Amino acid sequence: MDREKRAEGSGEMNRIWIALASGLYVGFVPWAPGTFGSLLGIVPALLIGTEGPLPAMALVLASSASIPVISHAGRLLGCTDASAIVLDEILGMWLSMLYIPPSPLNITVAFLLFRFFDILKPFPVGWLERHVPGGAGVLLDDLAAGLLANICTTAFIYMVGGHG
Repeated sequence: MDREKRAEGSGEMNRIWIALASGLYVGFVPWAPGTFGSLLGIVPALLIGTEGPLPAMALVLASSASIPVISHAGRLLGCTDASAIVLDEILGMWLSMLYIPPSPLNITVAFLLFRFFDILKPFPVGWLERHVPGGAGVLLDDLAAGLLANICTTAFIYMVGGHG
């Protein structure tokens, strides 16, 4: 294979890495890409469901596969946690909805709480972001924010006395 063909192939692969990490280019919206990425995270929760072992297994598999995607896209974009990379927000939001009955109210509460924790970065969210390098750190802080949002959404559901 000559040099031009190799460069062309790597260009195509680079576009795939960027497309995946940016949530099919949602991360390139000019304002609030993390918010739009978080909204996109509602989709897998609704398509795969929120109850039973399948959604949890799918989330673990997607999260594991996302680390090299996020890492490589960060290198291509010149920043480990470039604003265009929203795959971490997608997965964090998906986690915030795991085992939550997907009613409009519950989705809204989970979304608002996820954004709250993702932006303010209380412990352990901020700690993970600062201390875990590369794509794993980019992902883990959003998963921690998603877990906090999930716990708080679950508490909210039980406080208001409904499950959906």
